[in-house]
Amino acid sequence: MSGSIEYAFARIAARQSRRPDALAWHRVETARALDAFLDAARGGAFDPWLAGLDARAGLHAIEAHLRARWRATVAEVAGWMPQEWQGAVAWWAWLPDLPVIDALAHRRPLPASAVERAFADLAEAPPATTSPWAPIAPAWRGESDAAQAWVHEWRRRLPRRRDETLALLERAARRHLAAFRAAPPGSGAPLRASFAATLRLLYCRAITSPAAAFVFLAQWLLDGERLRGELARRAALPRVPLAA
Repeated sequence: MSGSIEYAFARIAARQSRRPDALAWHRVETARALDAFLDAARGGAFDPWLAGLDARAGLHAIEAHLRARWRATVAEVAGWMPQEWQGAVAWWAWLPDLPVIDALAHRRPLPASAVERAFADLAEAPPATTSPWAPIAPAWRGESDAAQAWVHEWRRRLPRRRDETLALLERAARRHLAAFRAAPPGSGAPLRASFAATLRLLYCRAITSPAAAFVFLAQWLLDGERLRGELARRAALPRVPLAA
């Protein structure tokens, strides 16, 4: 199925308007237990992420649930776009999984729970040329890491037209990741807030171009990362009080 730019703009704008705002985040972050957190989040902006998640879920089940919801969102956005853009959008489905894929490529140890069925073959051998992971094979050969190979394939899938907003998005993401890697403990929240502010500006710039889909997904992924941290903390450390 193929959409259109106009249809995609309308759907993205509607979904953008339902992203959690500061008040929604404050309401859920004050809940101390996982069940209270989920109760506070239900029926609002967090439903696209949390619908179907049980308060009895363990940490690994939460991780799997959030990954599944992210992939479903990417597939939905790809379906809104014209056909020439769908492949590049769909490739974002695996963006959060690059650390796991890179660890498999470099034979670094991973807990069994981190290796989903989708990655099972990668734990045994490099991807074959017919594998959907074939574009990331350079990571197995030591020619790049998984993230570099992923970016190369994403660029290849983009239609051959210059879009300055996409270039700005890529540069902003690189700066954020570099700052995040070098940051001392406890500085994650302000770094995410700074990146979120940059994405808001890029979204306003991109609203009349196909780049809006990618900026929207970057914002959606940042929301998911923040939500994952809140859920994981309550699932893994249920008796540890929240910071004052």
